[in-house]
Amino acid sequence: MSQSKISMEEYESVEELLTALKNKAAEAHSNKNTLLLSVYAKFIRLLTPELHKLRARLDREDLAEFSRRHKALRKADRAAAAAQPQSPDPTA
Repeated sequence: MSQSKISMEEYESVEELLTALKNKAAEAHSNKNTLLLSVYAKFIRLLTPELHKLRARLDREDLAEFSRRHKALRKADRAAAAAQPQSPDPTA
């Protein structure tokens, strides 16, 4: 997999593929088709961990975006505070 940012649509596409495979596996089971069921089971075993990795990546990307936004706000707050003139201490 490339290291480019993935979209929710791409994740959902992979999730739909996994759902379709599970449905096909259930159909093969009900038809007592051992060969097809074993093939679908292999595909499901391959795809399931990849889907978990994609979900974790999406979550990390979301968290990183919130961290970037927070950092930008803190930087803007510090700049605004530095731009304000300091009032002299009335107790001195």
